[in-house]
Amino acid sequence: MLTVAIIIGLIFRFVNTPIGIAFQRYVPKEKLGRVNAIINLLSQELIPFSTSLAGILVDNVPLSYFYHVVAHGMGFATLIAYQSKSLRLI
Repeated sequence: MLTVAIIIGLIFRFVNTPIGIAFQRYVPKEKLGRVNAIINLLSQELIPFSTSLAGILVDNVPLSYFYHVVAHGMGFATLIAYQSKSLRLI
């Protein structure tokens, strides 16, 4: 499970960096603070829901299976993000 957790952490880095750069590139500078505030607000609002859902899943699904599903889902999201022309760095 430690290996899968490390892979998930690395995937976070490969997804969050291009998305952050895309926000800085495409959002006008005078509205960037507002857009970041809205994204952070929505992220904070999702925490109770995702924590509850994760608690239910951890109680009913083996933890190793849960980690593998999350890692594969994030890997799939990474592939989609890197195929997007607007998220490419170069």
